[in-house]
Amino acid sequence: MPAQPSAPSIVPKPMPAALRYFPWFVLLLAAFTIFKVTADKPVGLRLQIREDGKIERIAIQDFASHLVFSKEVWHSGARYDVDSHLAVAQKWAGAPIKVALPFGYSPTMAIVLGPLTFFDLESAYLLWSAAALIACGWIIYQVGIAGSVAFISPLALSGLVLGQTAFLTMAAFLAISLFLQTNQTLRSPGFFRDLATGALVWILTAKPPIAAAAFLTLACLREWRALTMGVFLTVLGFAFMTPKFGGSHWVFDYLSMIRRYNTVEADLPFAWSLHPETMTNLRGLLTVLFHVPDNTSANASSFCWLGSMVLAFLWTFVRKGSVSWACSISLLTYLLFCPHLTSTEDLHLVLLLPFASWLYPPANFAGRRSQFLNSFQFPILILVLIFVNPATTKWTACIAVVFVGKLFLLALWARSAGTTKTDTELTAKYADERIP
Repeated sequence: MPAQPSAPSIVPKPMPAALRYFPWFVLLLAAFTIFKVTADKPVGLRLQIREDGKIERIAIQDFASHLVFSKEVWHSGARYDVDSHLAVAQKWAGAPIKVALPFGYSPTMAIVLGPLTFFDLESAYLLWSAAALIACGWIIYQVGIAGSVAFISPLALSGLVLGQTAFLTMAAFLAISLFLQTNQTLRSPGFFRDLATGALVWILTAKPPIAAAAFLTLACLREWRALTMGVFLTVLGFAFMTPKFGGSHWVFDYLSMIRRYNTVEADLPFAWSLHPETMTNLRGLLTVLFHVPDNTSANASSFCWLGSMVLAFLWTFVRKGSVSWACSISLLTYLLFCPHLTSTEDLHLVLLLPFASWLYPPANFAGRRSQFLNSFQFPILILVLIFVNPATTKWTACIAVVFVGKLFLLALWARSAGTTKTDTELTAKYADERIP
């Protein structure tokens, strides 16, 4: 009797012997870049002062600024308004500077950065970078050799140097998808897996847009227990941090800052940090290439994002998608339409590589797969979209290239919604069929 097909494995295939050490090369190169930049330039805020004593240029590192603000939150309290940001920035610089990097994260980020507030900036930066490198190593193990190339791109290396959060959010989102894949495959959601999923979603609420993508994934898969745990932990964390942010008014301050987070309406001390020309989402496309006012572009992008999330959720009542479908749709709608998107967020595209490997039955049923998602062109497209990012190429036409590429990927997964099922359903369906 012929062997029966088994459910697709979520464990990546081992790399060829000749390429087995390539991920280590990627991590060493990334680590060398971080330490070299740290040695050449001090971490934090740098002022270029003219002979007459006036400040000519200010350079603020992302991670250092957010850590300094978090320290202020924990030690003496701070708010999301402009005055608090300027006060923290001036105290840090020791000079009456008129600009500040906005703390665009939720209070959860202050909790996440809490342990690092006990260290000086350089030590905290190295610890944060070590965590990012560990996350990169684990992601590389999951995405394979093709995905590992993305981590030596200028986009990834510059993100590591700036201390961007993308690497940790990638690892958290991938871990959530693995927990969900295990639940769906075994058809026995475990309490501790749901608790871990809820805790990871809570950590992602430090960056509300990517947390919204995670919540959408849980809703599409009807993982209500994990979703409830994530919401409960988030509310608990917000309640705990409310006194540190000056009382419940922080909610209105934060929403006001986010609503006006564009080059037209932003407060003057914040406006310098906004760069739509580096965004590969709908907002960047409309603002840079079609010269639409940035506030209008941001509002249009928000409307499309909300509409796409509602549509994705409602579609699951018509056709039941798999974990890979839910994760990919949530991630791509976030990367396409979220109005507040930094350039390094495009690194999340490498997560589509393992998601594609879960999408259809095993290789014996390759005829039912999407030919493109099962071809070598798919990882090449992912890498092209990462390497031609306008933040590193400085070519604004790349915004259209990357946007259209992501839109094409969204169309692929949207088209698959009518055929994808959970792995156990696929296994049961083909259990009595002979393999040609």
